[in-house]
Amino acid sequence: MPPSEDCEFTSWPACGAPADAYLNSLDELLAAVLQSSPEVKSREKMAAAAEVRVKMAKKEYYPDFTLSAEYDKKGGPFMDMWVLKTSVNVPLYYKTKQRQAVYEMESSLSEARNELSAARLMVSSSVRDNYSMLRTAERLMELYKNGLMSKTNQDFESALTGYMTGKTEAITVISRLKALIDYETAFWDSLPRGKRR
Repeated sequence: MPPSEDCEFTSWPACGAPADAYLNSLDELLAAVLQSSPEVKSREKMAAAAEVRVKMAKKEYYPDFTLSAEYDKKGGPFMDMWVLKTSVNVPLYYKTKQRQAVYEMESSLSEARNELSAARLMVSSSVRDNYSMLRTAERLMELYKNGLMSKTNQDFESALTGYMTGKTEAITVISRLKALIDYETAFWDSLPRGKRR
């Protein structure tokens, strides 16, 4: 929820909303990103295709049976002809041909799975880095808001009161005001772009 125009910086975030209202937990973010990442999806498809190729290569161990029938219409004095054929291809050289093909496909499957794992790690690492930076910025905003700015504001008010009574010089009030403005500027600079108005 974006802040309204009448919200002051002291009532941020969102004029009373909890500071982490816009964030999911890290586990939820990782699950959502891994599920919707195009890089991960493409690697999953490649791994699935490699699994199918391994299954197809293993089927080459089995003999192939072929049955075919033909009809040939002859003209004139010749009779029509029917042909029935059957054949069996037996993989006699399975150790040199079929087994090597299976090894190659299994190696391809292993490579695809490793690429999938690497893609998941890259995406989750990026999410973790961004999440960590966001949480750090959030803690920094809290430090500015609850610590530095309130303390500097008190110092400024104290110096202003001292100046009004004649106990403090004007340069002290100006330096305290400058410090307050610097901390407020740093606070607004540390806000995520989506929360700025």
